[in-house]
Amino acid sequence: MKPSVAEEMAKLRRDYDARPRKQKPSKKKVKPKAKHRKPPSNPRDRLLKSLGYASYWDYLASPLWKTIRTRAFRLKGSGCVLCGARAEEMHHRKYTKETLLGLTLEWLEPVCKGCHKTIEFFADGRKRPFRLVDRVFRRLKRKRLDEANADLTEPPDRE
Repeated sequence: MKPSVAEEMAKLRRDYDARPRKQKPSKKKVKPKAKHRKPPSNPRDRLLKSLGYASYWDYLASPLWKTIRTRAFRLKGSGCVLCGARAEEMHHRKYTKETLLGLTLEWLEPVCKGCHKTIEFFADGRKRPFRLVDRVFRRLKRKRLDEANADLTEPPDRE
């Protein structure tokens, strides 16, 4: 008796699932370029595009950024400007052409990962718009300076 179509399909599925598979090297999958990709929507991405970088992540992976980052840490120190912990990241306060090319380090600030996350993201994990990021940064920096000044003006405790 001839097997039914459903039985044949089930056998094919079992054979397919049981076949030996090659181990693929763990590489990031690259999205194919869209034919009609819209231009970058924010000024930072447009500026990076004009400098020859496909994305912000390409810029951060570039030797240029690594050099700029090293110079900024040497100049500004390795302490987070917001909490004093060890800074692991460099925060761009403004994305000017001079800053992105490393001609000025004025708009780069060393920050720890926790503070950087607080600056860049809302509590629910959504990314803050560019216009709010620097506002949050300035508020946190002002708070840190106020606390430091309060420590200097308080009289020492007498026992």
